[in-house]
Formats: sequence, structure tokens, C-alpha cells
Amino acid sequence: MGFPFEDRVKKFLEIRAGLQPKEVPLVLTTFVGVKWSTSLLFVLLGVRYRPLNRLFTSSRTRFTSTLKKNRSNPSYSPYIKRYDQRTAEFNRIHVSSHTQTLTFYESLGSKYRLISSKMSEAVASSPMFGSISRKFNLEPAPLALGVAEGLLLYKITFLIHAPLELYFIVKFFQRRKKEENTFGQKVGREIGDFVDLGIMVYDDEGEEVGFEVVKEVVKEENKGEGT
Repeated sequence: MGFPFEDRVKKFLEIRAGLQPKEVPLVLTTFVGVKWSTSLLFVLLGVRYRPLNRLFTSSRTRFTSTLKKNRSNPSYSPYIKRYDQRTAEFNRIHVSSHTQTLTFYESLGSKYRLISSKMSEAVASSPMFGSISRKFNLEPAPLALGVAEGLLLYKITFLIHAPLELYFIVKFFQRRKKEENTFGQKVGREIGDFVDLGIMVYDDEGEEVGFEVVKEVVKEENKGEGT
């Protein structure tokens, strides 16, 4: 099927979820389809809203604004001095994106910009991407960044949405299996009742009478349901 831990997932579905071996491939196929649909949804959200770009841009803007606002405040002077020292060191040695930066948001934002830049370059070099951008009359650079951001957000949140998707898919198949078993048992009981009635009447009166008795029973049940 082509995803990590496939064998473990199969064993889990058979042993823990109680699915039949013939049902497991269908569950996994459904999961892969839902997974691709989710990735497409994330790409569309990335192209339309650029949530990560907004998050890191607004965080950086707020940080800079707060820094300028509190430079004259004595209570913040130790932190500002430490920030200035690290900024000078950062600018002096040209720290790479893998080096720890000043804040959590700065570090995360730096990694986001590095990864999104590489992903957008890979996306932009795709012939299919070029045809899509021309067809919808979109700027290649923003579109590539949006696609890269959507894929990046999909990968970041994969461990959240993938287990939930698999859980609901398994629940759906378990419920359907339960309903099929219940329906089969009900039909089996009804057929058994008619067969027993037909055999009993056939033994005593013959086939024609037995058929008539069964028809009368059905008519009486229909009358009862109609009232």
C-alpha cells in the first residue's frame, strides 16, 4: 500500500479492531484515499490563506514592536541588552538556520522559511505546476509558496489527523459489519420460521395446504402492521 508501519497497522486492524483479513485491504485503501484528500485540502488552504506565513510574520512583527516599545523601560534593560548581544553575534558570524536563535518563534520561523523555500523551489520546477499556474492565471512564486506551505502544514499535523482518520474509518467498517450481521441473523430467523411452518404443514396436510397456510400467516402479519 505504500506507507510507514503498514504491517503493524494490518496486525492492529486484525487483532485489536476485530476486522477480517479480507476487510483490511479495503480499510487501508480507504485510508490512503482519505490521506490524499487531506493533503489536497491542506494545499488549498495553504494557497488560499498562507496560515504559517501569517503566524510567523505577525509574531515577528509583534516581537519587534514590543522590543522598540520597551527599550526605554529599565525593567527590560537586561533582556534587551542580552538580545542586542545575541543579535550582534548573529550578524557577525552569519548563523545558519540550524543554529539556535533568540526565541522559540524565531527558531521555528527560521526553519519554516528554510523548508518552505526548498519546497517551493521543488514545486515551481515541476512541469505540472507550471501548467496549473498558467491555466488559472496565478503568479508562480506565491502559488509555489502556498503549495509548499500547505504540504509543510500537512506533514507537521500528520500525527494528529492521520490517527483520527484511521479511527473513524475503522469505526465505520465495524458498524457496517455489525449491521450486516444483525440483518443476516434476522433474515435467517425469519426464513427458519417459514421453513419450519412449511415442513410442519407439509407433513400433515401436503404441499398445497402448507403453501396456503404460509400465505395466510403473511396476510395476517401485513394486516397487523397496517393497523
